[in-house]
Order: sequence, then C-alpha cells, then structure tokens
Amino acid sequence: MSDVKASIGTVLEGTLTFIIRYQQSAELTNDMKVLWSGKTFEIITITKGEFAKDFTTVIAKEVQK
Repeated sequence: MSDVKASIGTVLEGTLTFIIRYQQSAELTNDMKVLWSGKTFEIITITKGEFAKDFTTVIAKEVQK
C-alpha cells in the first residue's frame, strides 16, 4: 500500500491547477500546452464545469527541458 501512495505522489509532482473562466472563445483540448510565468506545461486533464457560467479546471505538469 505504501508503494501505491508513493507513486501517486510522484504523478502530481510538478503540476499546477489552472482555473479558466467560463465562456472562452476557444475549446480546450489535451494536446494543447500552457505557457505561464515563462514555463511550459503539458495538460494532464481538463474538467469542465456542469453549468453555463461555471469554471474549467486544467491540471498541467511542467515540461522538463
């Protein structure tokens, strides 16, 4: 069981959660990248809100150069 906990911890290491406001003009996809604060992040998962004026949550991991 401790091995499972250890591997879960490393999966999310170096990730950030981005909150995107509703009514964006472009559709987000997993093949996009996020450029923030001079760093590039690969999108891991996108969770869309369930309501018309809800937020989209993007979890992304920093790309190591």
